[in-house]
Amino acid sequence: MQDNSTFWQEQAKKFKDDVKSVNFDHIQEQMEIETIAPLLSQSKVICDLGCGIGQTIFSLIKKGVDAQFCGLDFTKEMINVAKEKEAQLQLNNVAFYHKSATDTDIADLFDFKFDTLISKRLLINLKGDLKLQAIKNIHNLLVPNGLYIMVENFMEPLDKTNQAREVLGLDPIQVHHFNEYLRDDFFNKISDLFEVERQIDPLSSYYFISRVLNAYESQIKNESPQYDAAINLASLSLFSNHINPISGYAPERFILLRKKGL
Repeated sequence: MQDNSTFWQEQAKKFKDDVKSVNFDHIQEQMEIETIAPLLSQSKVICDLGCGIGQTIFSLIKKGVDAQFCGLDFTKEMINVAKEKEAQLQLNNVAFYHKSATDTDIADLFDFKFDTLISKRLLINLKGDLKLQAIKNIHNLLVPNGLYIMVENFMEPLDKTNQAREVLGLDPIQVHHFNEYLRDDFFNKISDLFEVERQIDPLSSYYFISRVLNAYESQIKNESPQYDAAINLASLSLFSNHINPISGYAPERFILLRKKGL
């Protein structure tokens, strides 16, 4: 069992269908959906691997994405919450499955392939070779030339953010003990399975403002940083108007990859 399983079980029990089950930063979550939705205009059968409580799927449907969705997660409590929400919304284009992204038989669940697969912070919850096993499974789940939208955290931009925090006397942001962020050379390890089509960095302005400037202001005031701080909400307004003047600071990147081979 993955060493983070208990944490995610407790998150689902505590927060249920609240976004805090999967992300304490609801502004970041909103930005993620705003970024992903336009990428799905040609997608008809979408898999959300590591779907948690189904937050991404439900949000994309609300945004008007017209597709069939399947969500898979290794935490049963998360899937139970997702299924309850699905029933409440009376959706007929969604199915949820309790399954780990590293199970070698994951593709056997379906008698079809997906044209698009999304993973949000899935790989950072896997360590070592488990990452590569998940990538192999993603490859098997996709149709030839299928689209993989990887939304994952990388160490290089986190290091830049922590350098800025150090200048201002702030403690570094630590990676949670059960997480393992990716590094840029990860794509060399999967180059036989996927080709990088495009990289998007939409969150750097928000991340720099919220994790550096807001954190610094809060420290001066001897307060805890709040996600709903006015400066963070101002950053959201800038984002919504396609103003993102800062790059290279958000650990979370959006990578569009195309499946190679059959």
